[in-house]
Amino acid sequence: MSVAPVALVDNGYKNYRDFVTVLQSINRGILLLVKNELEAKKAYNVNNVQAIMLHGIGDGDMSMGELTACGCYLGSNVSYNVKKMLEAGYLKYEVSRTDRRMRFVRLTPEGRKIRELVELVHRGAYRALPSPALSPERMAAVVAVARSFDRFLMLRADRVRGS
Repeated sequence: MSVAPVALVDNGYKNYRDFVTVLQSINRGILLLVKNELEAKKAYNVNNVQAIMLHGIGDGDMSMGELTACGCYLGSNVSYNVKKMLEAGYLKYEVSRTDRRMRFVRLTPEGRKIRELVELVHRGAYRALPSPALSPERMAAVVAVARSFDRFLMLRADRVRGS
């Protein structure tokens, strides 16, 4: 597959690439914050990716497909991480009554502790945000742009997959 070069003067494309790079950097930063907090609490039997998955699951039940679809996990080895969290006692699962092939996961009390730890990391980071550079209004605008971009990518992925 050949890709036509984009002119270096195309600021729109440069902004697009910068946006993607910043989103990747933000993800790495959050993973690092969570990793550091887990290490500080000596929680060595769960990693930062798993902790963020537990945070994303919240108080509900989720199927394996929902873990990826709703953004709780951004990787290819969901099954591996769920298995490890089941073994460590952070998750429990139930088989669907209507479709025996489907399994739903839910946090255990230990999983809820890790979820709360991740929540405290987020709250601490929020309190440390510089103001007014990252005011609630500016954050809301950034979130709106990021959500639009997310919807665009999902629609684009569906279109590419369908062609």
